[in-house]
Amino acid sequence: MEAGKDDLLFVFHKSNGDMKLSVYDNGVLLRSVNASNFAETISDTETTQARLETILPHFEGKYVVSSFSIFDKKNSRFKSRRIFKYDFETKTATLLKEIQDPSESLYWILKDNDFLYGKLKQKKKVLFVFKSIATMAHTSTIFDST
Repeated sequence: MEAGKDDLLFVFHKSNGDMKLSVYDNGVLLRSVNASNFAETISDTETTQARLETILPHFEGKYVVSSFSIFDKKNSRFKSRRIFKYDFETKTATLLKEIQDPSESLYWILKDNDFLYGKLKQKKKVLFVFKSIATMAHTSTIFDST
């Protein structure tokens, strides 16, 4: 659960076995998003299976950034992770980033079209990469938790 701007409430939960993000305003359901909202841009194929990992909301409820893992159906090996932006107004999903390293994950969405993804390094260090959705520019910073 996460609070947003102007009394919005974002709830990440399971519904009928599927992961879903529901958006509420003063207790009233405004909209929800799940893997089916991304079906035109990502789905299972003959050789791969796509699994929704997380859905992170923009604090004003304009869009979400979601992460899917792609696995080989034959041996269940990780192939890639894809990060998408889903715009509620246009109802479109756009691929933002494809990651080949299984240790890199989507961590957080920030204001103004930015998000963080990171990689766990040496148990105590995390490499965070800042990505701007608008420009796809990035900077890297290492945070040491020691």
